[in-house]
Amino acid sequence: MTDLLQRSSHITDRTKIIYHVSLEVVHYLLMLIGRLIFDNLKKLIAYTLTSNVAEMAAMMMYILAGIPLPMGALTILFVDLGTDLLPAISLALETTETSVMTRMPRDLKNQRLFTNQ
Repeated sequence: MTDLLQRSSHITDRTKIIYHVSLEVVHYLLMLIGRLIFDNLKKLIAYTLTSNVAEMAAMMMYILAGIPLPMGALTILFVDLGTDLLPAISLALETTETSVMTRMPRDLKNQRLFTNQ
């Protein structure tokens, strides 16, 4: 009977070790995925804002100065859909950088999604 108890406690210790190791692996993977998503969102927002400056300038000129638009709003949306869709998808699906886990965690108060840091 004692041999059975020793074996069961040994299995329980191994199970605890496997459980703790698997929790550490899951925690590491969640941090990696979170940093990947944050980095990709920053790249995607920067790309979208910089690639659509011409359309934004034309709309602002229309609103502020009353200059007629060279294209209608629907046409501008279709041009944006055709030209921005594939590059934006490729930025969103980009793989992680090799140094993503060697960086310090970001400061939640100072390092936001829309800052240069």
